[in-house]
Amino acid sequence: MFREIMKELNFTGDEPEWERQQLYEKITHTDLSDKELASELRAEKQKKQVLATEIYRQQELLRQVCDLDHEKTNYLNAQIAALNNRIDQDKERQKIAH
Repeated sequence: MFREIMKELNFTGDEPEWERQQLYEKITHTDLSDKELASELRAEKQKKQVLATEIYRQQELLRQVCDLDHEKTNYLNAQIAALNNRIDQDKERQKIAH
């Protein structure tokens, strides 16, 4: 499940098509001056940078969760193997004792 989420969250920095379309429509259907448009573009770039930073942070958190989950799985598998080995040894001892 985590791997699927990580694949979906793989952020390459490219703008999604819908975001470009929204910005294009905003720019073409406005009466803003060049200075106001430049200011609007800077604000949009800042929003994009904040979003990219947040996505990166969330990806790192998911990686940490995946790593912890992997370690926990390995630990539990080792415990299961040790207990199964102990059960087998106890069975052998019971066979010898009878």
